[in-house]
Amino acid sequence: MELNILVGIKEVKMLETFQINKNHLLFLILLISALGVFSLVNPVSANGAPADVYVATDGIDDPSRGTETEPFLTISYGVANVNDAGTVHLAPGTYDNSQDYDLTITKDVTIQGAGPDQTKIDAGLSNAGFSVSTGKTVTFQDLKIQDCLNSVGAGIYNNPGATLNIQNCVFLNNHATVNGGGIYNNGGTVNIANSQFNSNLAGSGDFGGAIYNSNGVLTITNTIFNGNQAEIDGGAICSHAGTTTITGCTFTNNHAGDDGGAIYNSGTMTITGSTIEHNTAGVNSGNGGGITNYGQLDITDSSVSYNTAQGDSGAIENRGTLTVTRSQFNYNTGDYGGAIYNYLEALTVKDSTFNHNHARDAGGAIYNQGTLEVTGSTIAYNIADYESGGIHNYNGYEDVMVNFNRIVGNTPNAIRSRDLIDIQYNWWGSNLPDFNTLIDGVADYEPWLVMRYNANPITILQGGTSTLTADLRYDSDGTFHLPSLGHLPDGTPVTFTTSLGNVGSKSITVGTLSGVATAILRGDEAAGEALISILLDSQSLTGTVIITPVAQAASTTTTAGRTIGMQSTGIPLATLLIAGLMILGGMIIPKRH
Repeated sequence: MELNILVGIKEVKMLETFQINKNHLLFLILLISALGVFSLVNPVSANGAPADVYVATDGIDDPSRGTETEPFLTISYGVANVNDAGTVHLAPGTYDNSQDYDLTITKDVTIQGAGPDQTKIDAGLSNAGFSVSTGKTVTFQDLKIQDCLNSVGAGIYNNPGATLNIQNCVFLNNHATVNGGGIYNNGGTVNIANSQFNSNLAGSGDFGGAIYNSNGVLTITNTIFNGNQAEIDGGAICSHAGTTTITGCTFTNNHAGDDGGAIYNSGTMTITGSTIEHNTAGVNSGNGGGITNYGQLDITDSSVSYNTAQGDSGAIENRGTLTVTRSQFNYNTGDYGGAIYNYLEALTVKDSTFNHNHARDAGGAIYNQGTLEVTGSTIAYNIADYESGGIHNYNGYEDVMVNFNRIVGNTPNAIRSRDLIDIQYNWWGSNLPDFNTLIDGVADYEPWLVMRYNANPITILQGGTSTLTADLRYDSDGTFHLPSLGHLPDGTPVTFTTSLGNVGSKSITVGTLSGVATAILRGDEAAGEALISILLDSQSLTGTVIITPVAQAASTTTTAGRTIGMQSTGIPLATLLIAGLMILGGMIIPKRH
């Protein structure tokens, strides 16, 4: 190629000749293409570290490796050689090399397994698992962390200002000699989803068998806690002065040597849509078989049932502020307060159920020594060995309002109080309750809710319908109560029975809604008198609906209206018959023209 360049007035003639071999050009193109593909498969950051590295139990820790086909050997080598905010992929296998645990992570990174049943990190009960440095975000996904040992946070220790994300992981048999067998969150943020914590231990004497949260933010969703144990408080979780949100979780078979078989809270905690069952507290008179609360605790749409405390409060020991909404407390056992013991603090219960709880001493459902409000709830068939199967209000506490509840079948009685408390507008199982046997002590129980029966209409034709109503919106003084201001618990079962026709069958049980239960009587059998009964607890009301047959006169009139009678034309009948026969036989011949 010849180039002519003018510089000033002189002409410099430069001649550059070169020959490019076509094979060399082809090689160059292929090389560039290969590099481009490699950069897409294993992208490299500006500092030269790849965004994704791979580790396998048969790999080699060599800087030339780290690909999916030629992986590193250890987790520590993978973390050291991945780009900040990159991902370390762990192939299936058990990672029990000394370089696979007892690691302090000082960069943002995701450690990705192949599933908790396939990728396992095992410290052999000899060392800690991981520590997340301040200001870093670390995510563990699809793996199992097991048999880690440390004083605090045996599985993972999360430092102040660090963020730890746990997704689809299992923490199994991790032991902390002090706090937090699985995880210790020390003022950081921990997010846990779709995971399991099984058989973790905070032992020789402290808190949070699975998780200890100290002044941090803890969010847990769709996670199972089973068989965890703390020697003192919080068999599964102990949250101290932090903020904890628990949604859609299950706590079963957890144990605390002292208080809070499943959960101990002294911070701010919200539990929604969760199950807390079959947990235990206390070898030596521990309290709160399910939960002990010293902070602020809100429980909504949850079940706290089948828990046992060797001391008080089979389900929840409350020494803070506790609000319970639309939740169930069934078959819990404790000394004082089969379900809940409220000690010198505030307890609010709305639209909840307390059934078949057992107090070895007093307060089969609730033992109260503080401020208590219970509305729209069912307290039924609870037992106390000594007194007050339903609610026991300790001497000197008068700030108690128990209204618009169903309180039935509690043994030996429903309520005990030595001070005047407000227990008006409740349903006691009968329109004429015997308060001498229901209440021990001083209480304002009048008026109370009563049940009324109505049928509309009271006379129907065969095939017709009548609406039967059990109405519990009136009190014993005849006053109507707007449901928006309070009503019997929704779902209270009322049974309708008929002797004639059907209400779905001869008998049907319907739950109340805003204080009313309805059934439809169908007159689809013979005419007659249908004997109607409605039954709620020990109260039965009866009435009748008349089913009448379709009137015979109406039937005749209707038929006559559809019949065309014979009319006189003035022509003899015989003549008409002959004319008809002649037409049919062709005897009438058209006239010829």
